[in-house]
Amino acid sequence: MVSKRLTHQFFLLLCLFLCLPTLSFAKVQLKIDALNISVEDAFEITITSDSASVGSIDISGLQQDFEILDQYKQSSMNIINGNVTQSSSWIYTVVAKHAGKITIPAITVGNESTQPTDITIKDSTEMTGAKDIILEAEIEQPATYVQGQFIYVQKLLSARPFRSNATLTRPRLTAGRADIEPLGNTPERIVQRDGRDYRMLTRRFAIIPQESGKLVLAPSVFSGTLRRESQRNLNTFNYSSRSKRVRVKSKEITLNIKPRPDEFTGKDWIIAKDFSLHLNWPIPPEQLKAGEPVTVVLAAIADGLRAEQLPEINLQAPDGIKLYPEKPVFDNIKNLDGIVGTMNKNIVLIATGGGNFILPELTIPWWNSQTNKQEVATIKAVTLKVSGAPAVTPIQKALTPPKEEKQTDIDEPQESSLSNTLIILIILTSVLLLLLLAWLYKNWRKKLLTADITAKTSKKQTAVDQQKNLQQLKQACIDNNPQTAKTLFANWLKNIGDNGLSDTHLQYAINDLNQHLYAKNNGVWQGEDLWRAVEKIQQQQDKRESKKEAKNKELEPLYL
Repeated sequence: MVSKRLTHQFFLLLCLFLCLPTLSFAKVQLKIDALNISVEDAFEITITSDSASVGSIDISGLQQDFEILDQYKQSSMNIINGNVTQSSSWIYTVVAKHAGKITIPAITVGNESTQPTDITIKDSTEMTGAKDIILEAEIEQPATYVQGQFIYVQKLLSARPFRSNATLTRPRLTAGRADIEPLGNTPERIVQRDGRDYRMLTRRFAIIPQESGKLVLAPSVFSGTLRRESQRNLNTFNYSSRSKRVRVKSKEITLNIKPRPDEFTGKDWIIAKDFSLHLNWPIPPEQLKAGEPVTVVLAAIADGLRAEQLPEINLQAPDGIKLYPEKPVFDNIKNLDGIVGTMNKNIVLIATGGGNFILPELTIPWWNSQTNKQEVATIKAVTLKVSGAPAVTPIQKALTPPKEEKQTDIDEPQESSLSNTLIILIILTSVLLLLLLAWLYKNWRKKLLTADITAKTSKKQTAVDQQKNLQQLKQACIDNNPQTAKTLFANWLKNIGDNGLSDTHLQYAINDLNQHLYAKNNGVWQGEDLWRAVEKIQQQQDKRESKKEAKNKELEPLYL
């Protein structure tokens, strides 16, 4: 009996020993969800263990040749005919770092490891068939000089929608030195590639090289998740198969940036698509008055050059003209075609006396980036006609001896005094003359005061009307009413003069208003840009008027 019991116990221990490897060691497998893989494709690597309770996983070997975009873990349990099976899976979304034959090393899970697996990653140029995502990068005006401006364009074409967490890198330099300025996005549109429709998003950047030589722009990279049309897996309740992670690169771009050309003769290096100089007068230069200050505006506009790259620009004053320049105002205007730099400088001009004067011609050489030739921006000589007395030049008077009076030895008889009647007549005449002069002066002062009051009243009423028109124009812009805004803007322009038309912001706003008034299918006009430009010019005009009045008060004692 004892022997039979011992035999039974030994048999049980033997069975338990034979089962120990199965209980202690779990089977680990590696699976790849794609066969035809390019260097731009994201794919899934799944590591599965047939046990739910396993140790940690080591993927350090996987990260050598692959970039991990996403990862998650899932566990499952199945009961079939009373038998319970459990498993754990680690799913990694990866993209290869390079093309060629790559060995996925053994991945350790607890005490077990997968078998090394070889896969072949094709270059993107070897792949055939339509792609879901295409990323292109190109350069507009590739032949450029140092400090010149060219446009870098990113074009993202998607045949299927992607989730909002997608990313598209900005331009990045791997060689050379340049400033990068974002310009904005163009509206999306539908294009065709290889007979397939794509939704194209375009981003534009301004690149301004800061040194000559080799300039290399690294590939742009798009990373995102595309939706799949496959149904969910009912066994694992896994929804990840409904989407597909992708990462796409554009081509690398290499440019040769040219130095400043030897044939350029200017002092300051100015390179732009267009460069112009302007001198704006509040009154015609033929109607100046001696001693009265006049504020002129010297403006420079450079299409394709930032404002901070513009040189210092000054006028030369002839004898008899005094110039008092203020600090220039710089501004950069961005649009999809690049950056437009502007400079505006107020200069107070005072003529010390009447006469004709000539402001010399102002010329500045610049380099046309479109034609690769030197050109010259010019402000032509201006003739100034100033009314008033000519300026007096001090001249030292020559000293001359006084003339000697002739003396005669003969004493002529003279009348000792006038008669009393003649003296009284002279006094009465003088008194009457003084009274007449006093009466004339009083009447003159009265007329002058009346005219001054009338002028001030008229000027005040005009200012009220102008302010009312300005408020109505503001309201029309807020209401986005182009017809009313056009009429009120014309009235405002009569008051402000043509001086305001040189402002670049205003020119863009006027073009936008005309386009919405006279072109078809342009949507709803937005009046915010027009009002901002008008408000800016009005503030400048008010400031000039205040300075003019202040200077007139300072110069007033000269005419007492």
